[in-house]
Amino acid sequence: MEERRMFLEEGVPNTDESTNTSIKGSGHPREDLESWRWPLILICLGLTMLIVGYDVSNVANVQTSVYEAFGHVELLPWVAVGYSTLSAATAPSWRKITAIYPLKIVFFISEFLMLIGSILAGAATNINMVIIGRVITGFGSAGAIMAGSIFVLLLTTPTEYARYMGLLGVCWAVGLVLGPIVGGAFAQNSHATWRWAMYINIPFIGLILTIAVISLPSFSADHSSTPSSKLTKIDWIGAISHFAFVILSSMVLIFSGSTWDWGFGGTIAVWVITGVLFIFYTVQQLKPLFTTREHQIFPVTLFFENRNFLLIFISTFAAGGSYGIALYYTPLFFAFTQGLSPISAAVRLLPYIGSFILSTVAAAILLPRLRIFPPFYILSGAMMLAGAGGLSTLKPNTPDGRILGLDTLVGVSVGLIWQTGNAVMSRLVSDTPGLDKSNPVEVERNEARKASLRQDTAMIHLVSQLFGVSVALSCAGCVFQNLGYNKLHDSISGLGNFSDKDIRDALAGVDSSIFRAGQDPRVTGLAIEGITMTIGRIEWIAFAGGAITLIAGLCMKWEKLDFEVQSSDSIEEIKVNNAA
Repeated sequence: MEERRMFLEEGVPNTDESTNTSIKGSGHPREDLESWRWPLILICLGLTMLIVGYDVSNVANVQTSVYEAFGHVELLPWVAVGYSTLSAATAPSWRKITAIYPLKIVFFISEFLMLIGSILAGAATNINMVIIGRVITGFGSAGAIMAGSIFVLLLTTPTEYARYMGLLGVCWAVGLVLGPIVGGAFAQNSHATWRWAMYINIPFIGLILTIAVISLPSFSADHSSTPSSKLTKIDWIGAISHFAFVILSSMVLIFSGSTWDWGFGGTIAVWVITGVLFIFYTVQQLKPLFTTREHQIFPVTLFFENRNFLLIFISTFAAGGSYGIALYYTPLFFAFTQGLSPISAAVRLLPYIGSFILSTVAAAILLPRLRIFPPFYILSGAMMLAGAGGLSTLKPNTPDGRILGLDTLVGVSVGLIWQTGNAVMSRLVSDTPGLDKSNPVEVERNEARKASLRQDTAMIHLVSQLFGVSVALSCAGCVFQNLGYNKLHDSISGLGNFSDKDIRDALAGVDSSIFRAGQDPRVTGLAIEGITMTIGRIEWIAFAGGAITLIAGLCMKWEKLDFEVQSSDSIEEIKVNNAA
């Protein structure tokens, strides 16, 4: 119940006048919630995670169609990466907003942003408009995930929280596998076109909003101050620094080599600015500068209070990278080596996604029973190493069974820790040092602090997931465009007069003279071999992620987690109102 108290510390929840109940701190978090609401809340949040997962992967098989419509192959990576990058860049700001404004309103605004972004991307008249739509959708998705995670935290016991977050992770995974298949199906349909890969979100978001109106309770943290004074509580310097660093990190990785020449002064300058910005942001949060410890945008102090917070963040970041590479480059391999259609190539992801889902569910069930977590990370890292290591040896004639088996291994490894860190970090939050448990006032403040930090850990976990995906895909894109270009240029330049554009188009999977009918089979064969070898090199990024995860797991402190409801919650009776 302490999680709810954070929202009640400075005020009471927004209320419908007809519902005013007293909730005892020792009771179940949903004891005063009408029984019909909770299933609808789960459906609402599950559909949201389904859409978020779908939006991560729905462009994997529509990028060729977008290029054919608008050109600008150099901007294609942003169609995919822009979504996860903006989500990671804005998640800390959304966390602060949820602590200031009514949680239900934040959820509505987030869903509306996702709706607007989907409409813009679908109705785009140029590639920049597609990217802007994707960016807005990613911005809204971060808020929806953040608000949804807090709703689950407020309305569940610690044991339930681990399981329900695992359930939402499954919904995310189902969306992931549907993305390439549904997106590819629309792209191949001459009547629907790729635009409906974006428009399909509209009816689902409408359904989500309808369910949210009637089911979500209203929680608000602060009724005592004006909107302008609420905004001053946000660490804007930290928020802007975080946003700029995440965006620049992706930008320099995506454009260096393929669009910006490595030796160009502007390229070097952007790399330097990114490094300086990271140093400033780190120092600004550590001190903290221009803000207070209470209001800083990223609670870095948790990393120093218990090293497990930092190790879980790093491990989840690495897992996000492995997951993103498997999601995008497995279908690409089959498309190039076997000439499969986008849908057929995406179907090859089913073993990966299926194993991901099963291991996510297994981890959610086992964690509250075992109460220890390092084994999940150690096993995950070892399996990730084995799977990615095997995939790094890819050749054009590698048997399908071997590839799908290795992908399954990677899927299990990622699923074991994909949502595990969320539940673990929420239980690692400790009492205030020197707490006098005989003092009710101190205990009450301590519980409010822990509740706030547990919501911060949900944000930390979200950033680690999405930033891991963003950085890995940006790095992979950089390797693919630079190493792939060099391999193709060196191998086929003596067999024809191929321009830089021909090679770049071939790498992007769009129409290129290298793969046109009637081309010299030697050219096609060497190109496929070069691209396959490049994809194998990209798997070393996932291999490094496995090594990082394994080392982090071995360095974690073995401590038993407490998944029981704390008795200190029964200090006093608090007035709570659940709005219809």
